[in-house]
Amino acid sequence: MFLCATTAGNAAGLKKVMVLDFKNILKKSDFNYLEGSITDAVRGKLKEKFAYQEIAREKWLEVAKENFIIEEDLYTYSAAMNLGLLGRQDVVIYGGYVIENKRGSAQQEIRTRVRILDLAKKKEIADFEMKNIVDASIFDAVEKIADRIVKEASAVLPSQVDAAQGRFKEDIPSFNQLSLRGQIAPMAFGANRTLSPTGQYAGTDFKNTLGAGIDFQHFGVFKEQLAVFVGGIVRVSNDQFTYSIDGSTAPAALQSFAGQAGLGWRQKLGAKFYLQPFVGGGGQYDIMKFIYDNKTVAVTTSTGQTVSQGEYKLFSPYALGGLRVGYAINTWLAIEAGAQYSFSFYSGANGQSLFTELGVGFRL
Repeated sequence: MFLCATTAGNAAGLKKVMVLDFKNILKKSDFNYLEGSITDAVRGKLKEKFAYQEIAREKWLEVAKENFIIEEDLYTYSAAMNLGLLGRQDVVIYGGYVIENKRGSAQQEIRTRVRILDLAKKKEIADFEMKNIVDASIFDAVEKIADRIVKEASAVLPSQVDAAQGRFKEDIPSFNQLSLRGQIAPMAFGANRTLSPTGQYAGTDFKNTLGAGIDFQHFGVFKEQLAVFVGGIVRVSNDQFTYSIDGSTAPAALQSFAGQAGLGWRQKLGAKFYLQPFVGGGGQYDIMKFIYDNKTVAVTTSTGQTVSQGEYKLFSPYALGGLRVGYAINTWLAIEAGAQYSFSFYSGANGQSLFTELGVGFRL
């Protein structure tokens, strides 16, 4: 589920921050009140110092419930990281405390662990622990904890003054995706499918071409949605062409190797679906074999020697464009389906192909 900011000042470019409840890890009921005290103190200090978008507690609780993240586990790294990613946040601040007897003393001690996650980089930028005696000064200790968090958060959040004067740079979220795709092109558009002594042939002349490819995409080029990609594809086809002399068939086989690169744009369509158009270009190397097993037409070389097959090799550049629809199964795995159109440039000619695609994407 997509979370919405609930505080005033939802200015474009401000980071989205999720402050989770600081958990009473050992569940000592006499100290449950500190969960609210520490969390409120942290939120109050952050609002005084920084400009950001804060997410309402009831919203992230709803996301946690929908995704079976247990609220009592939100002091752990895995639960906080997953909730932050599912909620599409930039920063998550979380932690917990334990109350236990101080070693060598009858006094009780509170040990508070605080952690801060930078979701854009998927890494922890702060992890520290503070110890204080549980006595009448406990609320002074809470303020010290909040002050320390403010100090650590300054590494990722702009101050109120800097934000008001525009003196902060918005970090562009980025991520990588590795994809495996299958392709099929059942048709050949405007193809030369007749064998003749003067004919010229290319991979785009073949029907029922199957392909398997791999590509790498990096998102976060100027915008989170904009990506650059590079990829490679291997394609094969077993087809039949026609002899120009008598109209009989000639078996043919294709092996094709292609490399391509370009730009893509990922537009989210809700929490799970996305649409991704892409454009680019590449080069393709075709190896074509035609089997001359016709009984009525003899194929010979210039010296009159009978041959049973001919092989043609061709390299050509091409431009491409396409569209994919993706469905995110979880935060790291997606299924994608779509189509890719390519326009090949040959000497004195051109060729066209339209492939349908189905594949999976692994977010890195």
